[in-house]
Amino acid sequence: MTTKKLALLGASHIHTPGFVDVLAARTDVSVAAVWDPDPAIATKYAARFQCRAAPDPATVLGTPDLDAVVVLSQTNRHEELVRQIARAKKHCFVEKPLGIGLADARNMMQTLDAADVIFHMGYFNRTIPAHRLLKRLIADAAFGQISRMRLVFGSPAAINGIFRGDWEWMADPNQAGVGAFGDLGTHKLDLLLFLIGETARLEAVTAAFSRPIGRYPQGEECGEAILHFDNGTIATLAASWVDHIEPSSLLITGTEGHAVIRNAPGMPHNDWDNELYLLTDAVDGATGKEPWTDLPAALPRPLEQFIDAVVRGAGNNLVSVREAAYSSYVMEMISQAAAERRWLPIDPEAL
Repeated sequence: MTTKKLALLGASHIHTPGFVDVLAARTDVSVAAVWDPDPAIATKYAARFQCRAAPDPATVLGTPDLDAVVVLSQTNRHEELVRQIARAKKHCFVEKPLGIGLADARNMMQTLDAADVIFHMGYFNRTIPAHRLLKRLIADAAFGQISRMRLVFGSPAAINGIFRGDWEWMADPNQAGVGAFGDLGTHKLDLLLFLIGETARLEAVTAAFSRPIGRYPQGEECGEAILHFDNGTIATLAASWVDHIEPSSLLITGTEGHAVIRNAPGMPHNDWDNELYLLTDAVDGATGKEPWTDLPAALPRPLEQFIDAVVRGAGNNLVSVREAAYSSYVMEMISQAAAERRWLPIDPEAL
């Protein structure tokens, strides 16, 4: 078996411990180096892989026979890291969001496109069976004309004060680029755009943000956005660090049917265990009265998908860098709309 050599550029993201477990469990990759702007963090994770803690990104990218890197750094470092990664022509997984807004995300898109490397991002909602089925049904117009969509992602992160230590930067918009809405809402924005696909074009957005408990005064702790599409569909996104429970994560309602996902009780819950209720004449037996269980298989989690692409060339179902950049642009417009308390148009040629 051919073993590919990976490295970590940044190890301060809240997902780092889980990603490290994934990398450690794989027999087809090894981690050759870890860099983080905090040497203590780099040393901690380098010890897990019995590899070196590098003094800078250039040293990591100069590792002989290095195949790919996983970027788990502060968002405001992404652009410079991606520039170096592209110059070294290394495949890269960049944890969400790609950029703080249009300017840096577009630069990264152009840089990575020119480098012609494998790219992926941690938008896990695309891998969930119910979401995969709903994408196909929307493409097949199984719900008729969709009037409304609602997507929700809540957590008690601010209530529990989890952003401390290695993760303190994630509540600082100067480093993270976003607050609660951008942190969690980016997942649901990506899912919304994934589900809609080519059936409609996003035209305009507006939003409202708030800080109910003020634990993280530099950024929003929850928010709601409204997105209007050119076919008349109105979508709402809700994201929050101050939710004790999230009873439903998705609603689709159309002229010929609807779908709703009811979440498993408690927080946190496993999104793969949530129940889909489906009503449409386009699917035999879809009465909406019982959980719908005839679902496609789940896809591997995003980091596993990336590793499979690097090791075996299994590049299907990856998030394109253009999709990632577009999400950063739309999220920036949502944040601006919230600040200015008005609707903002979405430029289809922004990228």
